[in-house]
Amino acid sequence: MGLFFNPSFAEVTSIQTNNEIFYKNQQVQFSGTVESDSTGLVTIVIRDFEDEFLFLTQAVINHDHTFTKNIVENKFTKEGTHSTTGFILNMAKGKNSEFDIILNQIPMMEDKMIEKHWKTKSLV
Repeated sequence: MGLFFNPSFAEVTSIQTNNEIFYKNQQVQFSGTVESDSTGLVTIVIRDFEDEFLFLTQAVINHDHTFTKNIVENKFTKEGTHSTTGFILNMAKGKNSEFDIILNQIPMMEDKMIEKHWKTKSLV
């Protein structure tokens, strides 16, 4: 009589991007956490605002149960809200997040500097 072993795979517990809005040619960083007994790779699936598959990538699970993946090439060709699903074995049990892509504008550094300036000034 043989002994059967049914392995259970841990899954992703969180996934996020390093920003909520990305502009054309900006690097997007995906990061998150996994359950403590997770090993191997996290698969990250990216879909556009119409729920069309764009691409997938994978990230190595670190010893501290985290993962990080940077996308430096410009794979985003449609503007709008994009969704991300991170999972190890079962996509249905994965975690999701969203971020926006803006292709026809550039970030306004002056606006950010003005906002920071006013936040640090005290009103008299």
